[in-house]
Amino acid sequence: MEVTKWLKPSGTRDKWIAAEMVATFEMAMKAAGKTYRSYWYEADHAFANPTQARYDAEDAKLAWRRNFFFLNEQLKDQKARRG
Repeated sequence: MEVTKWLKPSGTRDKWIAAEMVATFEMAMKAAGKTYRSYWYEADHAFANPTQARYDAEDAKLAWRRNFFFLNEQLKDQKARRG
């Protein structure tokens, strides 16, 4: 199964995944004709991991909500394609 849709959460203070890296990823996705969603959070790397000092409960809650919504959409699309 080919993956054609992506969700990319990023933290604005993330020193591991810089904005330039995300921009390169987005350009590659566009060039390949792939569908993606990119969200930026005022947060650091691993902001959704509650075991880390960088944990940001508010942004993590929003990110998880978006993740679940995105995955639910994909499952519905897949089910509709199967009939």
